[in-house]
Amino acid sequence: MSVSRARLLAATFSVGILLAASSSGYAQDDARAEGAKACGPDANRLCKHVIGQGDMIVLKCFKNRRTKLSASCHAFLTKVGQLK
Repeated sequence: MSVSRARLLAATFSVGILLAASSSGYAQDDARAEGAKACGPDANRLCKHVIGQGDMIVLKCFKNRRTKLSASCHAFLTKVGQLK
């Protein structure tokens, strides 16, 4: 697995983990998959410099770059209460 592929996977899991506190079981898996699909490319494009530093750091990066987020990632983060 390439380093960039590993980082992208780490980012998508980070987004999913942010949702773990509000979900359980299959719902958590669904939220992780949805987060990965919606925000994985944004994590790699906008926040790859912080991937691996922790979930809250990735979320902070997303928030700091909210105007550059894709529509799908922005909508997802709004839906799960991470953006207003």
